[in-house]
Amino acid sequence: MIHAQDVGLIGPASLRFHHEHALGFAAGPGITTLLTGGREGGSDEKTVARDDSRETRAIDLGSGGGLPGLVLAQSYPSSTWTLLDARKRSQEHLEAAIVQEGLEKRVAMVVGRAETLGREADLREQFDLATARGFAKPGITAELAAGFLTVGGTLVVSEPPEEVERWPAESLGKLGLEAGATWSTDVGHYRSFHKIEAVSDRYPRRVGIPEKRPLF
Repeated sequence: MIHAQDVGLIGPASLRFHHEHALGFAAGPGITTLLTGGREGGSDEKTVARDDSRETRAIDLGSGGGLPGLVLAQSYPSSTWTLLDARKRSQEHLEAAIVQEGLEKRVAMVVGRAETLGREADLREQFDLATARGFAKPGITAELAAGFLTVGGTLVVSEPPEEVERWPAESLGKLGLEAGATWSTDVGHYRSFHKIEAVSDRYPRRVGIPEKRPLF
């Protein structure tokens, strides 16, 4: 992470802070079980039926310097990760970090726009978990994450410290999502959402439209 900080891919806070904040994504109800290959999904009530013959598939949206995806991949060897980012600078850093950490068999870097990649057959609705740390505004994050999550999958996002309702249930429902749990650690605040039904072929909309006309 030192190099990521040097090139401006992560903020100026201490590396310990960034590491602990990344681990906080797994601190919510059921998330650790999901990442360790259990059948319980990322919910305090729901059980997600998964094929136990495969590892948990996770995607980190806007991975940047590898937070939280790279940290969680290192911490949970029963998970495989796709680190998604559209920036060349992130690509160069992440590809080097994956090799440096010996994670080539479980972690891959994908370069491109989530609006496009979320429609590709090998990525669309293929992931048990999606993470987003400062990726985009709520409506954009939800729309783009929905395209990647399998039915029964979980989205985890970082949240601001103030308690403001940013995720209207009706709009989430259009994407096949519903709100899950909220939790906090010493260094961050988080929220989960569950994919309860397949997302319409309408979503995600073409490149740039979710940002120009967010669903909420």
